[in-house]
Amino acid sequence: MTGSWDGNNMTLIDTKYQQQLNRMHAKGKFNNGAKAYKIVEKFIKQYRPTSVLDFGCGKGALIAGINSSHPAISTQGYDPGNPE
Repeated sequence: MTGSWDGNNMTLIDTKYQQQLNRMHAKGKFNNGAKAYKIVEKFIKQYRPTSVLDFGCGKGALIAGINSSHPAISTQGYDPGNPE
């Protein structure tokens, strides 16, 4: 893994890898948020977290599902391949 720092922004993954992930996101290759939510829902019911961090969240479908069903849970998502 390589990274860079331009004084304002940090890049944690290689630029070519990030570009590849961006292309895959644009083609809809990572639309698994609804499937992942079914798994995470079991965890939420069992452990009752107050916050959730989704690193590698894509376009945020999992976070959206959590926010919709559990508005009291603080959520944050970040995806280095789709930093929008």
